[in-house]
Amino acid sequence: CENELLEEINLPYLEICKHTFLLNNKYLTSISFPSLRECGNSFIGFNEIINQANLPVLSECGNHFLSCNNSMTKLCLPMLKEAGDSFMRLNKSLIQIQVPSLEKCWDDFLFSNKILNDASFPRLSRCGDGFLYNNNSLRLLDLSQISVCGRDFMALNKILTEINLNWLHCCGDNFLLSNNNLKYLIVPWLEKCGDNFMRYNTTLESLY
Repeated sequence: CENELLEEINLPYLEICKHTFLLNNKYLTSISFPSLRECGNSFIGFNEIINQANLPVLSECGNHFLSCNNSMTKLCLPMLKEAGDSFMRLNKSLIQIQVPSLEKCWDDFLFSNKILNDASFPRLSRCGDGFLYNNNSLRLLDLSQISVCGRDFMALNKILTEINLNWLHCCGDNFLLSNNNLKYLIVPWLEKCGDNFMRYNTTLESLY
């Protein structure tokens, strides 16, 4: 935590780490943890110039994972199954993320990553509040396995044109609020929704 001259880290045998690991290191650019399976809260948060991360077997992470790292453009976490609050929040340069094994995420997942344009979640079944809130470059998204989502789901994604929610059963308040390019939505299994469902979608033509 706060090692001002640290530029690179490689810990090949570390499998589990607890909270507040490598927080706020101004010159850290590259991290490699080839054996890390679990990490706690504030794992490598607020390190503004990290641009490379090797985490091939990470399966579970706590809150504030890699939040506010403004130089990372791409991230692949092939084994990640569960993510805590504020996962990859406010990363100004993030364009692409791959999490093919993700099943559950909590609040503010990928919150306000404004140039993110490539993301897929083929196994995600449940998400918390603020999922992909205010990401202004996403056009297409496949969430065909998601069944439950919290408040502010995909709100303020202004160029979103297509989203697959074929298995959605329950959603919270402000669902898909103010997404002004979305023309249709298919939610055949929806059973319960909160307040302000699909409000301020000025281009929506079909909902069924």
